[in-house]
Amino acid sequence: MKTSFVVLAVILGCAIAQSAGTNYCSAKGTFCALCVAAGNNKSCTACGKLAVSREVAGQAGSNECVASTAANCMAALQGTDLTKCAVCNSGFALQPDNTCVADSTKITDCMGLAIDAAKKVTCQACQNSKTLSVDKMNCTTATTDKNCWSAMLTAEGSPQVCLGCNKGFASKTGAIVCDQAVTGDIAGCMRVSADGKSCDNLCNRWAGFWMTDVNKCTAFASIATAAFALIASFFFSN
Repeated sequence: MKTSFVVLAVILGCAIAQSAGTNYCSAKGTFCALCVAAGNNKSCTACGKLAVSREVAGQAGSNECVASTAANCMAALQGTDLTKCAVCNSGFALQPDNTCVADSTKITDCMGLAIDAAKKVTCQACQNSKTLSVDKMNCTTATTDKNCWSAMLTAEGSPQVCLGCNKGFASKTGAIVCDQAVTGDIAGCMRVSADGKSCDNLCNRWAGFWMTDVNKCTAFASIATAAFALIASFFFSN
């Protein structure tokens, strides 16, 4: 009889564990940019730092972060090839094939260099509340939104497009206008609900916040934070 109780306890324990699922967004060493529910699991569909989102073996629809092997790279390109980079380390520029090549070009307040087939070097994005010029050659213009950490121009004379807010500010669902102060449980949100009371499943990676659960933003050390935020903003801001 005692053995039966033990077996039953084990079975129930396994059932509860399976029911709870696994949170791949909060795994050790994971910088998750987008965490979504996948059945009983929490799936990280985009990763920061030098990691790429890949489907977990035996867990269809659930993704985890896998280390990239891209050389001289600060932030990996999300995709199937672990050797591809999105933002290179300082002293390197991103080539058209998404690999990094040594380059000594200096552009003040630039974050991430890119080099084309004609060997022209441009900036990928600006930092320190500066705006990327249309030709992507300088970061000399301050952002018109004082709470914007990085902006860009898409055409001469066009309004600046903010890519990310300074810490403590967020935008409401729809566009990146950093006019919503955020504190407490939503302090790490990049985008908030229309009433400004809840996070809209997007964290302020520019300020060092990453997703550890669906709609939960947690402060991390700023390792490769801005670099990945530069790339992620284009995909997750709308």
